[in-house]
Amino acid sequence: MKKKMLVLILGILLTGCGSAQPSGSGAVPEDQTQVTEQAPSGEAQSGGETSAAEASVQSEAASSPEGASSGEDAQAAGAEEEAQAADPDTVGKELADRILTASGADESSLHMLTVSDYDRDGDYEAFAVVGETDEEMGSLTGAVWFAGDPEAAPEKLTEGEFWFHRSETGEEVIPLIRFDAGRDFFYIADWYVTSAPIELWSVRGDAPNLYFAGLSLGSWDPDGDLELVADGYDMIWDKEMEMFIGHTWKPYYFHYVPEDDAILAYKMHPITAEEVKEKVGRDLVAEIEAAGYTVGEMLYHENGIVHVNYTIETDTDITYCNVNFDTRTKQFLSFEGTSDDWSPEETGFGGSYSPED
Repeated sequence: MKKKMLVLILGILLTGCGSAQPSGSGAVPEDQTQVTEQAPSGEAQSGGETSAAEASVQSEAASSPEGASSGEDAQAAGAEEEAQAADPDTVGKELADRILTASGADESSLHMLTVSDYDRDGDYEAFAVVGETDEEMGSLTGAVWFAGDPEAAPEKLTEGEFWFHRSETGEEVIPLIRFDAGRDFFYIADWYVTSAPIELWSVRGDAPNLYFAGLSLGSWDPDGDLELVADGYDMIWDKEMEMFIGHTWKPYYFHYVPEDDAILAYKMHPITAEEVKEKVGRDLVAEIEAAGYTVGEMLYHENGIVHVNYTIETDTDITYCNVNFDTRTKQFLSFEGTSDDWSPEETGFGGSYSPED
């Protein structure tokens, strides 16, 4: 079973179509915890593991006979120095010091230091934010910095106000995404009350590279899949005001493709009612119509998600809804999480999916 790493919260959906109550600042679905309370399993941790070089040094020391030659002692000392140089703690401190020197800031201004071998070439790099936090608002105002190649000066990449969170134990959450195939990513999320559009950074050719920008991070798993959330105002068409009202947050599905070294969207295309029936295993379209609703466009995400749009019309408005089914888990998807069945109150994300999205 894939292990999903839930990362941000999105909240507030108005009435109907899987309504949810406000869940505080930074709107995202309620079934998600505020920026990984449990950090990703692959997060950049400083130390804790014995490196291969350290293991080699320990092995040599254990097997070296008394009276070993000075040449062997020198070789062991050299191996020990190499092990220390490759240790994440040591490298992380050096990279942090370089960022602080380049930015002219003191250590108290360094946050979200994320050290990893992002491109898996054997060398560590670091991303960090230099700035000031507002713990009450959960924000961090400052600049994102990168340090890697010792021969290259650290770079300031972007500036702004970002989401900032601590774990239940009070430690800063490390914003690292680690995919099994080929690459790690540092992410930063812009601070807005109702959304958190991200930037995904990694390293290509010893330099920082922006792989994706926009949408909010919902979840990811080590296989390379990402759930990214789009927010909009497309839930209810008010006939009197002649405008849409009602904030929605709809997940879309992406994946990292090593062959292209890119984050790409799973394609979405229209399907028929008969195809919906075949993929869901029941006549879902007929069920929605039998409930008195009008079925709209039916779509299929190529990662196995079926979307059926429908509307509920009254004299005063038209509410736009969707039923979403995961063909892999055989579960319906909504703000409330997953379920074995669908209903207007518990299934869906509000608004309408479109193949043009």
